[in-house]
Amino acid sequence: MREIKFRGYNKKREKWYYGFLGKYNFLKEKDYYIDDEFCNNIVEEESIGQFTGFIDKNCKEMYEGDIVIAFSRQQRYKIVWSERHGAWSLESFDAKVIMPYLEGESYEVIGNIYEEKLKKEDK
Repeated sequence: MREIKFRGYNKKREKWYYGFLGKYNFLKEKDYYIDDEFCNNIVEEESIGQFTGFIDKNCKEMYEGDIVIAFSRQQRYKIVWSERHGAWSLESFDAKVIMPYLEGESYEVIGNIYEEKLKKEDK
């Protein structure tokens, strides 16, 4: 059975947090946090990604929203949840191809869509 955990980014601290996902819902404030066993760390909602249960060729955990290279195809994909396949899937950046994650294939995490968005905002 795979471990259920999440990752989220805190812009103020410029840091990723990993652990259980929670949500504060005080009055009109709706903040998400990652509980990493030490404290609750507020994270940006759009940065939250669930652990897929898979690791890449460098033993790095793969999360929803990660950008990976599939070596057999030499192409970049983002990891998404596919309702159609009922599984973690790889989506091409032109959104024309969605294919199920292929176990045994060699993948490498090279970034994530949230970090790419932040880089574009900084320009």
